[in-house]
Amino acid sequence: MFKWYRNAAVCLAYLSDLDFSAETRNAEESSTRTEGSAYMSDDLKRQLQHSEWCSRGWTLQELVAPRLVVFLSRQWEVIGFKGRGFYNDTSFVAQVAALTRVPAEVLHDSREVGRVSAEQKIRWAISRETTREEDIWYCLFGLLDAPIGANYGEGSKRARRRLLAELEAVGSIVIGRAAVLTREFDERDPEFHDFPDGLRDDDVTGSEYQKALFDDARAHTEEEPSESVRRPSPETVRRLYALIIAQGYNTSDAVEMLREYVATGRIARLRQVQIAA
Repeated sequence: MFKWYRNAAVCLAYLSDLDFSAETRNAEESSTRTEGSAYMSDDLKRQLQHSEWCSRGWTLQELVAPRLVVFLSRQWEVIGFKGRGFYNDTSFVAQVAALTRVPAEVLHDSREVGRVSAEQKIRWAISRETTREEDIWYCLFGLLDAPIGANYGEGSKRARRRLLAELEAVGSIVIGRAAVLTREFDERDPEFHDFPDGLRDDDVTGSEYQKALFDDARAHTEEEPSESVRRPSPETVRRLYALIIAQGYNTSDAVEMLREYVATGRIARLRQVQIAA
């Protein structure tokens, strides 16, 4: 789908929840409007800010990939453009850039998306929503050039794990940065804010450190529960949390596994995880 948008001569973005007619334009448009640029009244800016189109997961590629996008209101009135040849439409593009976190230079020229890091592209989707939970990751496949295919029913956690593992494997993101991106997405979950602050601030960087974390976890994982309950240090708990998150588990799973570790001295599910040295 991303390739369809990228190869399209023009893409029409129909914002069905945005009310803007020709009569409205004629009544409100100022005499100082620059020829060829879309008029942006305060009411239009407010409606655009609350439009579902700006917050849906799948519309991200509609915004970024095409060379030219024409934005239309419910009444099929043109409200703005993005793409090559419309550099004078700065007011509309600036508003869209502020709402979507996509830089204005990328909106003006879709070829610039190739200069954007994989991490930044993933962050564009953080505030977006999808009907199916795994779609928040599937909608990034084309944008990130990660041809791993959708597998509906696997859930968001596995989709995230597959995508980030692929990006690490091809070098699009540094090994271990998956923990940071995972945490940023999980912060959208209200339950995340119930977790101790010490579990939120670790940054896993590099395969050597990741392997050390895994070895530390394996050293405390036993076939049988510990005879005596150990009291792990806050640093150990924090490091184990970073390891679990790096493997694609969400924050709820991570805290559950840490509680298991504190209570029994083992994390049973962690034995099933494979990490490349």
